[in-house]
Amino acid sequence: MSEHLKSLDRYTTLAAQDLAARQLPIGLWRLLLDPPWTFVKTYFFQRGFQDGLEGVIIAYMAAFYTFLKYSKARNMS
Repeated sequence: MSEHLKSLDRYTTLAAQDLAARQLPIGLWRLLLDPPWTFVKTYFFQRGFQDGLEGVIIAYMAAFYTFLKYSKARNMS
């Protein structure tokens, strides 16, 4: 899990730098709506529920990735 969190930090920083470089406006609504939507999409539409607890964890981590990416991009702007 710690290795995954290190990767998550690195890749969210890279994604945020890309968003900041493209000067895309990151509204507060992105921080509030995109992470839950990512969780729902990953858990239900991509059938993460079939994986049990691991599916919940994967969906949560995907939502957390989305939140961190937009948070970091807002701070860089």
